[in-house]
Amino acid sequence: MGFGDQHLRLLSGSDKAVTDNPPDELIAEAAALQATGDNAGALQVLTAGHNSYPDDDGILLNIGRIYSGMGDYLNAVLAFQRANQLAPGSLAILIPFSKALSKGGKIEDALTVSEVSVRLAPNSIPALENAGEILFKANRLSDVVKCLERLIALNPDEKRYQADFAQMCQITQRFEKAFVAYLKLWEDDKATPADYAMMGRLAFLSHRSDKAIPYLKKALEMEPTSAPSLMYLGRCYAARGDLKAATSALRRSIAVNPHFLDSYFFLAEIEPFEEGDPAFATLEALKREGNLTLENKGALGFALSRMYHGIAEYDKAFENLKLGNDCTKEAYASLGHPPEPEKLDQYYRLLTTLFSAENRKGLKFKGSESAKPIFIIGMPRSGSTLLEQIMSAHSEISTADERLEMVYIFRDLMTRTGHHSGSAQEAALLSLIDEEGEGIAASYLETLEEEGDATAMIIDKLPQNFELLGLINILFPNAKIIHLRRDPLDVGLSIYSHQYSLDWRYFQDLGDIGFYIRKYRELMAAWKDIIDLPIHEVDYRALVEDPEEVARGVLEFCGQEWQPECLDFHKKPSTVHTASVIQVRNPINKSAIGKWKTYEKHLGPLIQGLEG
Repeated sequence: MGFGDQHLRLLSGSDKAVTDNPPDELIAEAAALQATGDNAGALQVLTAGHNSYPDDDGILLNIGRIYSGMGDYLNAVLAFQRANQLAPGSLAILIPFSKALSKGGKIEDALTVSEVSVRLAPNSIPALENAGEILFKANRLSDVVKCLERLIALNPDEKRYQADFAQMCQITQRFEKAFVAYLKLWEDDKATPADYAMMGRLAFLSHRSDKAIPYLKKALEMEPTSAPSLMYLGRCYAARGDLKAATSALRRSIAVNPHFLDSYFFLAEIEPFEEGDPAFATLEALKREGNLTLENKGALGFALSRMYHGIAEYDKAFENLKLGNDCTKEAYASLGHPPEPEKLDQYYRLLTTLFSAENRKGLKFKGSESAKPIFIIGMPRSGSTLLEQIMSAHSEISTADERLEMVYIFRDLMTRTGHHSGSAQEAALLSLIDEEGEGIAASYLETLEEEGDATAMIIDKLPQNFELLGLINILFPNAKIIHLRRDPLDVGLSIYSHQYSLDWRYFQDLGDIGFYIRKYRELMAAWKDIIDLPIHEVDYRALVEDPEEVARGVLEFCGQEWQPECLDFHKKPSTVHTASVIQVRNPINKSAIGKWKTYEKHLGPLIQGLEG
């Protein structure tokens, strides 16, 4: 942020007028002129004052404010910078200083100044509000959420903070927090159909289907022809295992709006469309119209693919699957999120260096003593939901489903140390873990216990936690890690058959999927040499072919006795929100093994990606 001594020239210009009036009188005179719209006159008074009192921070502060009001952010920044040098640590200067930097396009500098203000005054509402605005402009949305959480803690009755917090949690896919935040704003007597529908959707996405259903039913009472509400109602019923009610709701969704594409996709998973069903002609005609958005065209491709697969039209299924993935990949790239193989390589190298044995030895924090967490890791579509359901049928084990908390923890650590690079960032991040590790671990455990049951052990089955085994090793040295492996061709095809969010930007192209699987395998091999935590390996084929033997081994690894109920998991009342919702409602079968052979002629890019 160094601007040298430009401020002397820019602020005073050629006008060397001076004054004998005290600074307070000059500031008051300038304020009176500014109130009449005479900014030039106000600046003239203050410039003369600056020439007479060059070390008065109040005059410089007011000069900066006037320039900011005029949109002259360069001169505003120069004035605030000099004022800050004279009176470091003043919120009255730091807040408008950071605003001027932000409005002048110097976002990184604005972030630095705003972070200083929050560090100096962590309970200052103006400082936190300002920091939140700048963080939002910088697209550091997770940090905006944290700012809003602090603002709510300071002023829990301010509904504006709750509303902003709920909206930001939706954007960052913290659906549970969004749902709870909207509940605090909820006014049943004023709610519209859209309000009820939103609450139902958020409850479903936060894995609270039982709570979602009443909201969705109320939305449908008020607006019976809402295809999205019917679709989410169907998904809620499917998650609870009521497939008859799910089918009915999804068919109603299609009936009220034959162009609402997501309903076809989810219905085809529960009840295959029969050959000759008019739905095929409807969607093919829609595809030929050619005026769909990328998002809708992608949804259409995925829906038709699943429908054609159900009637064994495999070439047509793959053709539409490719359409869905190509459109999704193009949409993500247009948002600035293309696959970046070199960055993935760099990221994995950073992880293994950062959490090396040498770095871990240097930490004072030795981790939580809790042995409660069980992490099921691996590639998506490797059978984690099946294993989770088997294990959570045990009386001492429950599940918290797929938790994103560990991902958020690491992103937060990276963001907070992002102003460093290389070894300096490593040192800063490890220092943060030393300082805050105990609180971080306690917070994660609290979330786990809120979502799981009162059992000795609780499962977190987010597959991508395989990337964060080094961090898990530090926070929970007594955790259990179960690594699920599956034939990479079956995994790759299954991934390609499902639509994923931006977090999985490598999953829309077979070659990219192959590359990602290869890098995942390399990282897992590296972790085995780096971390102290034992990793129990489970092969999906073995799990399906001899579930009792595999389950016994897993339970023994977790220190639990065998219980026969584990093999009757499909009879247990439970709610499943993953893409495996149908598979785990039935006894174990081998139908998914070797499924890739059906599409073998199309999988060349996947094979090449796997081989490198």
